[in-house]
Amino acid sequence: ALWLKPFGSIFLLAVVNLLEFFYVKQLCSLLFMPGSGNVSSHPRHNLYFQQQATCRQLSQKRLFLLFLCVAGFCMMFVIEALLMSSNLDKERGRHEGVMMLLTFANSSRLQVAMVTWMPACVQAGFDIGLMVNEKADDAQVLEKRVPEELRESVRVINSFDVTGKPDSRSLERWKTWAYVKKLAQSEFEDGHLFSGRRHKWFIQLDDDTLPDCALIAEFASARHTDAPMYLGPESGTYVGGQLILMNNAAFKPMSAAMGAQPLRKMGQKHECNPPYKEHNHETDCCALSPMVFADVFLGSCATKGGVQITGDEEFHTLFSHPFKDPEKLRR
Repeated sequence: ALWLKPFGSIFLLAVVNLLEFFYVKQLCSLLFMPGSGNVSSHPRHNLYFQQQATCRQLSQKRLFLLFLCVAGFCMMFVIEALLMSSNLDKERGRHEGVMMLLTFANSSRLQVAMVTWMPACVQAGFDIGLMVNEKADDAQVLEKRVPEELRESVRVINSFDVTGKPDSRSLERWKTWAYVKKLAQSEFEDGHLFSGRRHKWFIQLDDDTLPDCALIAEFASARHTDAPMYLGPESGTYVGGQLILMNNAAFKPMSAAMGAQPLRKMGQKHECNPPYKEHNHETDCCALSPMVFADVFLGSCATKGGVQITGDEEFHTLFSHPFKDPEKLRR
């Protein structure tokens, strides 16, 4: 749509100028035609008056054509605005962001979340991915437990086909590696999740976190940028897993850096690039098992992908944590 305005404007102006040139030239040649003798009887004077009438008609036609050109320009401007708006809606999808909820099928907190904050987040314009590691039958049961009014926006993203092991905390990095890979594939390749919608923001959180999605949407909108942004309460090497917020430009290199790491057992930690060293977060972009701290894993892979973590003093206002008792998640 961007080509319509400059090229359309140039074309229309050229047409107007061309018409003005030819019509003015014709009018001048007619109006300055010499005449002499009796006005009423001399044939040249009669021709002169006829030409005057012709000039008036041509002038009216010129004005009409000029009006058509101006109207065409206005119409083209409106069409361009509509197309740009349509493209923006397509780029944004229906939702601004996706909540990546690290949970498990039988979580009592997840059941409460489905009837408390999750509807509010969908209303605020977010998709929600339930990041689980369950056998196929259990994952299907979980999908059926999602309230019908949320199913368009809530998807179960199961990592069991990658890990091949029952869920446990020690499997946290493999689980994270798998769901990030699937989400990135949908986001940047085939759009198989969320009906093909793409997202501007990615928010990971634990299921004992109570997010304020209306505030998150406002917070994210005020910080919109095309540059990579990975936000936390303060600058550092990682953000605590209670809530992690990054934009599309940060998620892409982070997911690429993470996906470049193969799944490894702890005994293979020396094969990581760089080799894994405990308490050295620069080496934590390594998909090890058994190993916990998905938040450190995400932060290290973001750094490896060239994304710096930025501190924001308002970050803590976006959520409450922890809520180990599921009833405390109820508003």
